[in-house]
Amino acid sequence: MELIISILFFSLAGAVCVKLFVNSHILSKDSVELNHALEWSQNVAEVFYGCNGDIEEMAALFQSQNQNCILYDASNSPSGTPELHLLFDADFSPCISYQNSGMIFYFVSATVEQKDQLLYCNIKVCNNDTESAEHQARELIYELSVSLFPQKEVKP
Repeated sequence: MELIISILFFSLAGAVCVKLFVNSHILSKDSVELNHALEWSQNVAEVFYGCNGDIEEMAALFQSQNQNCILYDASNSPSGTPELHLLFDADFSPCISYQNSGMIFYFVSATVEQKDQLLYCNIKVCNNDTESAEHQARELIYELSVSLFPQKEVKP
């Protein structure tokens, strides 16, 4: 009887340890995703500031660097405004295009809107759900909204 109780105790302790290891792995994976999402959101925000809010210039810059950028005009975009997408694989390395959609695990989308005299850039980093192609099925990892008062060049 004593042996059965000790085996039961060790099996319960083992189950608790396995649960803790699984939770720590999930927490570590989520932390890595969040760090990459934060880094790419900041990159897009800096490019937004550097390009003075011009989304076409932003797309050209990302296209020349990583070749993982797709620019949708207002008629093709899910949001109804011009939208910039950056595509990434499971390691947050740039993917080339949507043609091999099974390799795309994450994407960054940026929209630029003008309200009054300010330009607003909404940046979202999402986890691409490969089982469902609907936009609503994507899990949001990080979201950043930045604003800019566009600088106009003064000619002497």
